[in-house]
Amino acid sequence: MHLVHPNSRYWSFVAQNGDMDDAHFKYYAWELASHIPSTSGRETTAIVMAMPPWTMTPTDLQCFAACKEARTQVY
Repeated sequence: MHLVHPNSRYWSFVAQNGDMDDAHFKYYAWELASHIPSTSGRETTAIVMAMPPWTMTPTDLQCFAACKEARTQVY
């Protein structure tokens, strides 16, 4: 990301505290470095969630595989 978009050099994926009920669930925030002031008023712009596929039900996995686009929420 930083090689293709040099302006992103102050941004990085930062591990967040996951769901305490599931040790396999992890999520990461695309965050601006704390020493850089935000020009948009936002310090986090995306959240990436990850979990191993074997923790999903067969129906959940089928729904995920059939998804054609990522849903986003704008605040």
